[in-house]
Amino acid sequence: MDTGSLLSNPIQKKRKTDAAVELLRIVACLIVIGTHSKLTATTLPDSSADRSVLFLSSFLGEGVGIFFLILGFFYFSNKSTKKLFKRTAVKTVIPALVCVIVTQLLFAWATNTSGIVDSILNSKIKWRDIFNGIFRWTTAGIPGCDHLWFIFTYVQCILWFPLLRYLKNSKKSRYFIIALGLVSAFLSQLQNVVTLPISIIGYNIVPPAVLILLIGNEIYNHREKIRNNWMLRVAGIVLYFVFHWILFLYLEHLIVTKSSHRGSWGDFIPIVSAVGISLFILSFDIKGKTEKIVTFIGKRTFAVYLIHYLINTKFIRSGRFNTLLADCNKISSGFIGEFIYTILSILLVFFISFALVLIYDAIKKILCLCFKKVKECTVKNEVKC
Repeated sequence: MDTGSLLSNPIQKKRKTDAAVELLRIVACLIVIGTHSKLTATTLPDSSADRSVLFLSSFLGEGVGIFFLILGFFYFSNKSTKKLFKRTAVKTVIPALVCVIVTQLLFAWATNTSGIVDSILNSKIKWRDIFNGIFRWTTAGIPGCDHLWFIFTYVQCILWFPLLRYLKNSKKSRYFIIALGLVSAFLSQLQNVVTLPISIIGYNIVPPAVLILLIGNEIYNHREKIRNNWMLRVAGIVLYFVFHWILFLYLEHLIVTKSSHRGSWGDFIPIVSAVGISLFILSFDIKGKTEKIVTFIGKRTFAVYLIHYLINTKFIRSGRFNTLLADCNKISSGFIGEFIYTILSILLVFFISFALVLIYDAIKKILCLCFKKVKECTVKNEVKC
């Protein structure tokens, strides 16, 4: 498993690392972890909205959108479809399959039904469910792998490359598709709040992932204009918080009106907030030691993403997150306690996952060195003979 694959940039060949992009990956990864570690329901027993929990939840909606923006940053940099497909298979699909198998081996341990050794020895990998999921293009039915739906959506974007690549030299076409996607996404969300004269099909007129990666491409085309631009920095962070407040009010409205819709990363509001935080972070020119640290962590976000769900499941099923939440509420009940729990749970899962990735990297490095030495010794012996 390459710890720097999918979420690092599986498209482009070696390039100068942009530390701001790596920081954006880290932020997106933390948001995704927060989405999965959230415990408290957003509704109270009387079916009304728990406003403090809902407000915090509104900040956990654009992680996936940010990842697709980053995909768009480098999407059109690739010139060979064949090399792109091969790299995606090796750097993304295979590690994801390994993650599925490892999850099956450790799932009983993660769900707190057996020890780690018994979990591995007594595990029964459901190959039929795995292959059914692959051919049905879904992770439903594969225990502990709900988060890997993102891989399917990501691969879809890669498969669309042979057609989308022709948009690279057609600014008008790109702008038309982006405008069509944003307008339809806006109207789709609007009809959940007010009654429109006609019913809107929805944002799927342009697939959300495709829409977001095209927006990401436009953002990164102006990378140098964004760097150190304090006006865009202010505009980005204002956009981020304003649209999060709008999202909070929108989600509260859905709960109050008992709407079946619960919001999605591909909705208009999360897309705009993802653009806002991206502009804010990209406006910084990260250098020196900070650049090295950010790059070191950022390049391992894919591996963290793959294994965090298993770690998260272990903490939830073992009751440790419930204990942590109770302790946080003892410090201060309500919004403050929920806020402390959210931050601590995210950091806990992230750093444990990151530590495991570092251990994996170290073992891989040692094995590679041993293999290299064995190979060198073999060559020397052959020469002597």
